[in-house]
Amino acid sequence: MTLENRVTSYHVTADTSPITLRLASLPSISGVVLGADGAPMANAQVLLIYCNSEAGWPMRTLHGAFRTGADGSYVFPHRPPGRWELIASVPRNYQPPRRDQQGRYMGYVPVRYPKLSPGGPHSYLELSEGQQATADFELREQVLHRITGTTNVSTAIVDVVDSSGAGDYNVRTTGPQSRGFEAWVPKGRVWLESDFTSAYGEFIGSLPVEVGDTDIEGIEFPLMPRNHLTIPIEI
Repeated sequence: MTLENRVTSYHVTADTSPITLRLASLPSISGVVLGADGAPMANAQVLLIYCNSEAGWPMRTLHGAFRTGADGSYVFPHRPPGRWELIASVPRNYQPPRRDQQGRYMGYVPVRYPKLSPGGPHSYLELSEGQQATADFELREQVLHRITGTTNVSTAIVDVVDSSGAGDYNVRTTGPQSRGFEAWVPKGRVWLESDFTSAYGEFIGSLPVEVGDTDIEGIEFPLMPRNHLTIPIEI
């Protein structure tokens, strides 16, 4: 018998066939975050997300967060083989971004690796045993637009994901009972996403928003209790 998957324990009896244990080095992921001028970006944040499925249910698990040093580098050593994605961004400060001389909001936009093609299938960084993968990023400032709205649940947690698959946008909670949200996003299609548990129960929601050249106010983002039938899919 050969055990291909990692296990923490295995029950052995008198009837157990021979077991072959194979030792292999774990992969790692490293890279550099650069600014638009090509210089290393210090204090950038890189998130490492493990993408797998459990009993047919898609799972995304945060496996680590790294702040780059003066040389803009990061490293995630000793990770298990499988599907991964990374997101590089400037750490959130939950404050409005700066304005340029024309009064426009300006800020760095998160970047996902590997980048998704609009309308295309999900893509991942596939790590194999012993692989030393490299994923470099370049963060650029872009014109941002302010979008605001409300949910139907108190203390809701709202995130933004863009068409490239990047999340980790600067979103803050506003309004009575923390039902409102405020975010700054680039032009294009983004998705408001929510999946959280609070004292009021478990809630989920997803809403596409088309952002043009102006700010958007008054978005209504309905959230649903997680008690309806959902069909798992294999990713």
